[in-house]
Amino acid sequence: MKGIKDRGGEIYIIDPRRNETAKILTKKNDGHHIPIFPDTDIYFLLSMINFILSENLEDKNYLNRNSSNYENLRELVKFFTPKLAEKICKIPSETIYELSRKFAKTKKAVIYGRLGTCLSTFSTLNAWAIDVLNIIAGKLDRPGGAIFGKNVINIANLGKIVGMGAFDTYRSRIGNYPEVMGAFPLSVLAREILIEKNPVRALIISGGNPILSAPNSNEFRRALEKLELCVVLDFYNNETAEFAANYILPTRTPMENSNTPVYHLNYQIFPHVEYNHALITPDKHGPKAEWEILLSLSRLMKVPMFGNRILNLIPKIYKLFRKEFHPEFFIKLFLFLGQVIEKKIPHLSSGTLSVKKLRNNETILLGDNEYGVLKKYVQTKNKKITLLNPLIEEQIKLCKNSYNKKIEDIKHIEAQINEFVVIGRRNLKTMNSWMHNIEKLWRNKQEPQLLINSQDASRLNLNENDLVILQNEFGSIKIPVSPTDDIMSGVVCYPHGWGHKNSYLSYANQHPGENINVLTNSSKLDKLSGMPVLNGYKVYLKKIQ
Repeated sequence: MKGIKDRGGEIYIIDPRRNETAKILTKKNDGHHIPIFPDTDIYFLLSMINFILSENLEDKNYLNRNSSNYENLRELVKFFTPKLAEKICKIPSETIYELSRKFAKTKKAVIYGRLGTCLSTFSTLNAWAIDVLNIIAGKLDRPGGAIFGKNVINIANLGKIVGMGAFDTYRSRIGNYPEVMGAFPLSVLAREILIEKNPVRALIISGGNPILSAPNSNEFRRALEKLELCVVLDFYNNETAEFAANYILPTRTPMENSNTPVYHLNYQIFPHVEYNHALITPDKHGPKAEWEILLSLSRLMKVPMFGNRILNLIPKIYKLFRKEFHPEFFIKLFLFLGQVIEKKIPHLSSGTLSVKKLRNNETILLGDNEYGVLKKYVQTKNKKITLLNPLIEEQIKLCKNSYNKKIEDIKHIEAQINEFVVIGRRNLKTMNSWMHNIEKLWRNKQEPQLLINSQDASRLNLNENDLVILQNEFGSIKIPVSPTDDIMSGVVCYPHGWGHKNSYLSYANQHPGENINVLTNSSKLDKLSGMPVLNGYKVYLKKIQ
């Protein structure tokens, strides 16, 4: 991104907080950090789509060649004007006009969204709107725009063959949420355990700490108490293990395992394949690899591995021939299938790749990224992008119908001196709860603070490190504050994954922080993906005298 600026390009960062990226790439008050009120991103994005279409700024040739039913989109987003977005997002309509024009008219431009847009009321619709903006402006699959990462495996095509990417093949009984890639939302799990009729009675947790990471953590804690059996696989005795586990099965650390990140192959800036050797030779009598434990458990429970009966046959075939199974088999399989899909014959065609070659070379560069390859990735029969479907149309209508209520909620918050909305953040060296027990990563020993706008802090007579109670209908926490000009008024910010109360994590336990997820709602989820709303929920703030 620094390179873009060095070449005279512009970067706009839209966030309620002047985050770390904005601090590096923008100057204060230069107009390139644009604050937006939390959980209103979809109104901003739809207003950009509306403006580009109403001003005929779309790339018609690109759309006619690569998409279908885009004309229907024009009428569907008509309601979402920049002036309407201004009232709810707190971004001036003139700014939205300017951004939309610049984005549409700049030859090399892209819009990108990640965690902030993925943990809101309309998470799926946000992701769709970002893609649609890149598509209608002709920025997808072009230099300088959003591209498909080149690699030896086309994950989209491979996923279709092996059954990944499933959606809505069945529904959850709690909340009626669609299955996504074979899974239900974590947020419904506590209620699946607490339900009276046919509850979940046993749980295996692998490499997770849901007592800190699950929405409405107090509810999840109550659910764990009801389980008849809880098994935790981890190399740390974390909070969930200490509180609920009947059995804790220690696993090897990542440094004791070899690894090839197959699923990330189409997401790399510089196309390459890598093989990471184990840095530490595992003790034969020490912890087993995670996959070994899960394979043993699935066999003993007579449950198919990954819920897939075909995959379940593979270890059995190995055993039949008295050979030891290793998950590296799947890397070999994916490499083979991926290259066959690309019409290359493994071991014979030039440029083909084997695990042996990868293991010996460790990193293999694959040249420059490719452009104009859209049809290799699109899964529709006509090889065109279908911009609209009934589920998306329903979400847009729901967004429209929610507008007035959202405006009322924001006005109410603005009128109350002690009401705020919360956003999360992750610091580079403490972004995962595993990292909190490593002293070298944060030697300053400063526990996380609640960021609050300086004017809001002054109004509430709050100074640096003053303790406040943050509470709502789901729970309350006590945390220190840090006033700053880098966050919008009415918004507070606290990182995810803290709240250690665990004697086994000696360093983390000295600097525990608080678990912000006790304040989140496990029932308010995105209708299509089941993602929880971890940004933009309401809290009441009170100073501890």
